[in-house]
Amino acid sequence: MNELLVPALAMVDELFEDSAELEEIPFGLNKEEYLSYATMQFSKRFQRIQRAREQTVEQLYQLDEEE
Repeated sequence: MNELLVPALAMVDELFEDSAELEEIPFGLNKEEYLSYATMQFSKRFQRIQRAREQTVEQLYQLDEEE
């Protein structure tokens, strides 16, 4: 699963590469903040998938109803 993290972070890099010619990045965006957020979201999703692997289908649907 971690092999998917590299392409996900590459998307952020690509976004900021396109704006490299600009003197200032629009809206004060910060590449490090984006990378941090992407990594955090990936981690949360990965943990959720790991938990789901240990549950039955009924338990998964029960969690969706609670959220």
